[in-house]
Amino acid sequence: MRRYSFIVVAGALSFAWVAPATSQTSSQMTVFKTVTGVTPTLTLLTHPLSFGVADPTAPASPLGQTTLEVTGANTNLVFSISLDAGLHGPPRQLLNAAAQVFLQYALYQDAARSIPWGDGTPQLGAPVFGNASAGLTTTLTVYGSVGPVPPTPGAYTDVITATVNF
Repeated sequence: MRRYSFIVVAGALSFAWVAPATSQTSSQMTVFKTVTGVTPTLTLLTHPLSFGVADPTAPASPLGQTTLEVTGANTNLVFSISLDAGLHGPPRQLLNAAAQVFLQYALYQDAARSIPWGDGTPQLGAPVFGNASAGLTTTLTVYGSVGPVPPTPGAYTDVITATVNF
């Protein structure tokens, strides 16, 4: 389990001093103005996606799913989450490093596995949009499926980068 925090804090402090007017009395006037801004923040918590043990003789492709959790820290925000092509794509591919064999897979926005979840490129599909409320967690499910399983046994892995834009 990895936790990614996207925190941006911006601020500015400005001061102005007005010179005293020329007159017979001695006085001084000072204007003090402060300005600051707090940028909205989100936290993204990811979990591993496992397809289990695949059987190359099975008629159906292995399926898997995981969740992404988005929490708004200080305000209500509209966000999008894009998932990249991984270390070996596009297309997305799991790698058996010992045998140097690839296994294609896909990630989806829906349980029917009909709407690809990508990064906005034609090869991968669209990102997912959502709303984050201050202090509340929005849970999004990522659905996956594996293509034809090669007869080469071993562990197949990849790393996907999730990017939150808000």
